[in-house]
Amino acid sequence: MIDTTFFGTILQQKMTEICGYSVASEEQLFREFNDLSNSKRQACWQALATQIGRTPNQVKDFYYNSWTKQFSADPAKYQDELMFLIRKLQLFCSEDNLVRSVCHQFTESHSLENFNAKTLNKFVRKLMGCPESSSSQSFSEHSSSVRLIVFENLE
Repeated sequence: MIDTTFFGTILQQKMTEICGYSVASEEQLFREFNDLSNSKRQACWQALATQIGRTPNQVKDFYYNSWTKQFSADPAKYQDELMFLIRKLQLFCSEDNLVRSVCHQFTESHSLENFNAKTLNKFVRKLMGCPESSSSQSFSEHSSSVRLIVFENLE
C-alpha cells in the first residue's frame, strides 16, 4: 500500500519539475495535475513508479482510486436528490443505462463539485439495491429489487 502523505509529497516534487513552480496545497496540486496533458501524466506515472518501486498502472490506480478521494464530495449528502433522479430516470432509461444516466445527470447538475466516479457509481448502485459486486453483472438481473426500492420510497 502506498502512503497517502508520501504520495502527495512525491507528486508535488514531480509537478515542480514539470511545471517549474511549486503549488501551495494538495488541492491545488490535484487541480494542476488534472490539467496536465495525457503525455505529461503518463511521464509522471512512470517516474513515480520508478521512485516508489511500483508499476505505472499501480501508481495511476492509487492516484484515481485513493489519493484523489480526499478532494471529492460525499454522494451520501445527496441521497434524496439521487433517489429522485433514480425514480425520474427509471421512467425514461433502459435498466442497463440507469446507473450511468443518474451519475451523468447528477454530475452535470453539480458541475462545480468534484465527485469520485467510482464512489458515486457504487453509491447509486447501493441506493438502487444492487449488490456491490454487480459492476460485472447486468443491471437487469437486479431490476425487480430496484423497482421495489424505488416505488416503495414514493409513498
